[in-house]
Amino acid sequence: MLLSRLSLVLLALSVLAFSPPARAADEPVPLLVALDSSRSLRAAELTRARDLVAGLGRQLPGTPIGLLTFDDEARIVVPPGDPARVVDALEAVELAGRYTVLHDALVLGARTLANGGVLLLLTDALDENSATTFEDAARLATEHGVRVLAVAVGRADERTLRRLALLTSGAYAGRLEAIGPEQVGVEAEGLTTAIAGARRAAAPPPPPPAPAPEPAPVPPPAPAAGLPPLAWLGLALLLAALAAGVGYLLARRRPEPIREETLTDFRPDPVPGPTPCPRCDRPLAANGVCSFCHDTELAAQLRARAVVPPGQLLEISLDDTASFSRIPFSEAIEKTFVLAEETVLVVREPGRDPRTLRLPPERAISVGRDRQQNTLAFADPTLSSQHFRVAPQDGIWYLLDQNSTNGLFVGGERVHLARLRPGEPFRAGQLEFELQVHQQSLN
Repeated sequence: MLLSRLSLVLLALSVLAFSPPARAADEPVPLLVALDSSRSLRAAELTRARDLVAGLGRQLPGTPIGLLTFDDEARIVVPPGDPARVVDALEAVELAGRYTVLHDALVLGARTLANGGVLLLLTDALDENSATTFEDAARLATEHGVRVLAVAVGRADERTLRRLALLTSGAYAGRLEAIGPEQVGVEAEGLTTAIAGARRAAAPPPPPPAPAPEPAPVPPPAPAAGLPPLAWLGLALLLAALAAGVGYLLARRRPEPIREETLTDFRPDPVPGPTPCPRCDRPLAANGVCSFCHDTELAAQLRARAVVPPGQLLEISLDDTASFSRIPFSEAIEKTFVLAEETVLVVREPGRDPRTLRLPPERAISVGRDRQQNTLAFADPTLSSQHFRVAPQDGIWYLLDQNSTNGLFVGGERVHLARLRPGEPFRAGQLEFELQVHQQSLN
């Protein structure tokens, strides 16, 4: 009886010691507010956005809420936690900066909500000078289980916000002036419920219950009183002989231990895995370079390069034969004409003759539909307002997509960043372009 009770006590202590902690599926789903504080908004619009965020704490009791602001840079003002801290921090948020790094703010928000959550985005959807792209931010948010709840502020690009909400399985709440904290709270509560359900579905099953303890062995009955001492002695000798015989048989049947060197002969050599990038954890290439980080840094350098203003590209003719034929023969013999290479861009529009434009060696050109913001503007409805850039870097010309709707195509394949080679055409909308190297006479 004493042994049985001791076994039960030990079993209870082991269950308490090895019981698992609360799983992540039971933790509350956080909400991070990403507030646009750039000067592309107006002061009245920022005030209305702050009032909406301040009212969310009453609509979502028990939800950890944090605050992220972005203008020239993205920053975490308050990590997800007490909503009262967010309300206090909103008083100090003011319009600042010259740019709007929207894409970088989305990446920072996705990394802050690494275990999933709702990213409430209040912005006009404009992006300037970000080191990342729209696709990078949407992909990272999806990988971390972050759902974007978008609210349009001011003269916003609602199509971009709807697209971001759709790619991240989030929601588009509407324009700021037409909604209030109640509607945003309902949308946020629906997204947190969906995220919690996905967590529970992905959580490992609970451990099986511990087996019931085996009953303690029943001791043999005490021998009947009255046996003579010689009988007890004979019984003890018989039991000892039986135990010795059983031990001898077991010792003879024990298998020979396997030598360690025999096992090592059959162990396969370990296969080394790919080395991860120290910055983004993606596998490095064979030359030790992370293609993702390299392309991200190159795109940031190309975006930072100075752009030729509208209407300042010089259109030239590639036929210089006539100019040489008009020179008298005697003068042509005495002079040596110096030729130098220059890079030109050939533009082919439907229904028009091709045009050839001289590219400056150290500046970029911007192409799109907006005549105020692009070096070259075309009335093609399939072009985006700022469709793409052509920019040099270390003597090499690159093609960079500016998050266009219909994309860029080189050799029939859609690209975001590509190296341009002379004579290789590329297409944007209904237009075709080609980079060429022209021999220019310096005389």
